[in-house]
Amino acid sequence: MRYKNTINSRILETSIFGVGIFLIFVGLTSFSAINHYLQDSFDSNLLTKAQVLVTLFEEKEDGYEFEFADEIMPEFSRSKNPEYFQFWHENGDHFEKSNSLFDTDLPYTEGLISSYQFGDLTLPNGKNGRMVQIGFTPHLDDGLIASDGNRNVENLVLVLARDTISIEALIDTMALILILTVPSILLVIAFIVRYAVRRGLKPLNEVNIQLSEINGYDLSKRVEIKSTVADLEGVITVLNQVLDGIQKSFQREQRFSSDVAHELRTPIAELMNMAEVAAKWPQKVNHEEFYRDALDSSKKLHLIVDSLLEMARCKAGNIILDFSQIKIRYHLDDILLRYEQCAQKKRVFFENNIDENLEIYSSELALDMILSNLLSNTVEYSAIDSHIEINQRVEFGKVTLSITNQVENLDKDDLPHMTESMWRKDQSRSSEDHIGLGLTLVQAYCDMLNFKMNIQLEKNRLTVLIIGINLVKKNSYLR
Repeated sequence: MRYKNTINSRILETSIFGVGIFLIFVGLTSFSAINHYLQDSFDSNLLTKAQVLVTLFEEKEDGYEFEFADEIMPEFSRSKNPEYFQFWHENGDHFEKSNSLFDTDLPYTEGLISSYQFGDLTLPNGKNGRMVQIGFTPHLDDGLIASDGNRNVENLVLVLARDTISIEALIDTMALILILTVPSILLVIAFIVRYAVRRGLKPLNEVNIQLSEINGYDLSKRVEIKSTVADLEGVITVLNQVLDGIQKSFQREQRFSSDVAHELRTPIAELMNMAEVAAKWPQKVNHEEFYRDALDSSKKLHLIVDSLLEMARCKAGNIILDFSQIKIRYHLDDILLRYEQCAQKKRVFFENNIDENLEIYSSELALDMILSNLLSNTVEYSAIDSHIEINQRVEFGKVTLSITNQVENLDKDDLPHMTESMWRKDQSRSSEDHIGLGLTLVQAYCDMLNFKMNIQLEKNRLTVLIIGINLVKKNSYLR
């Protein structure tokens, strides 16, 4: 079965690994500290007993006296877990030892004078043991001190040993507890973490199930969770907003496909009808009128296809733009000449208020497409006997162009739809020169040039603003 790298497994693995490392570190540190503490306590007790035995040793005139009684300290005579001691002269001769030693001796180190040292050894009974060797000067009898206060006293050495069975058993028990405790704690933590993660991810699983039910045929569903989880509220809000955007885009694409089909069907139907009539009654066809109508329908098809291809190139970023310095006043005058005849038919007049010295830095091709489409739409949809104003505003090295015209039958609710593909206010689609892609192309080119397009409507005066055009720095308008 293939391992699945899920959030549940990753949290579980990270938790177990992290806690496991922490427990092992704490366990080993604690074990080492307790082990040292037990060893130090054992050595301290051993040294204390050795010092007690040293106080029982006294030198008298007739030799040394060791005031030791087996009844008081039976551990030095018993056969079970015995303890051992042995006294040595400074020259290495021993003269007193415990009954537990029998005919064996404890190790002896020379040179110990008023000091002590610890060591490990194997006891006469074969068990592991610990010993302390302590050098000392015997206590003098009061009478001996009075008789000869300047007498040289010989140094002696006491070796005391006992087994380490109890401390080794305690240390082994601690190690066993540590070995058993760490895995047990990890198992408990694994169970708790697994339960907590599953419970915590339950709302996420709900979201996953609901998302799996959303497909391209039905984008109306939205994500909702029963439990209130603050961490997911923001995610769900953004997710639903994304779904709203996708649904709107999908609806726009559906409407766009339908509109394109409608736009293409009309000239195609006209060509087919003309061809059928010409095929049935070739003698009755007015060839001049037939060719003129066929040319008009072909031009309409060409306009639609060219506009669609241009929009596709803009969205794909396949248009290479060359930037140069442009005197915007003269460029606008050239474009206005293209629409002068149409404007005169509607008695619409242009008012070009752009300063002739204003110079911008942009792409002439893209700027021509933007201004041509704007002015074409402006002339087409302006009211009869009105005028079109073209103005400028320069701020902080940027130029804003505004084109204003008088319109009819346009509401503020229509403004958000004006840049949508194939949208036109006249639902009858009676215009032969416009197919509803003009402002869509303008928006696409503005995006390419990092311009911002803003559409405003005040008292039937429609104003289109193109914001963010770069001003050539040598202009006197720059401030």
